[in-house]
Amino acid sequence: MKAKRVNGPMGDLVAGPIVIGCGRRIHELVQLVAFRTTKQLCTEMERPSKKRIMGGVCKPVDLAWPDYCAGLCIADVLPADAGPGRRYEHSTLFGEATPDLRSIKAVLPGPDRTRVVPTIEGRVESDALLEALDESEPFVVFGTLVRPCVPPAEVEVVATRGKRGVVRGREELSFPHACTA
Repeated sequence: MKAKRVNGPMGDLVAGPIVIGCGRRIHELVQLVAFRTTKQLCTEMERPSKKRIMGGVCKPVDLAWPDYCAGLCIADVLPADAGPGRRYEHSTLFGEATPDLRSIKAVLPGPDRTRVVPTIEGRVESDALLEALDESEPFVVFGTLVRPCVPPAEVEVVATRGKRGVVRGREELSFPHACTA
């Protein structure tokens, strides 16, 4: 997707953008994209059919991934797609994880039962992909679309780590959210 990704404070584009993961959620193509500037390594979730970038993070190039996200981190849960009555129909979820985590899923508690929503994972682990992004450390980002729109406090992310079991993560929210419980 063509987009203006870089502005002055970010530095100059030196690598990418590269699609590092893609899949379909709610009948829509979702792409996870990475690019590097002289100052930051950025990742984002794109929705090409909507021509939108929804969620993402930029890590300073001099900061190690474990210092940025040590385990499983939710970067953002954002409202998306205003429908009738200007109510949002979806949420987008985006986050980071360490490469040892697998099967990353969003968990949404509901009145009748807990719902599990698969995520799309962008794994930057191969030497070729690391070199293309001028990055030395492997990393993982994940993203998905959730229906209906949910506030961040209601979203938990779980993943598996080898034989040691399940790792959980939640976003801490300190401001009002457009999606109500």
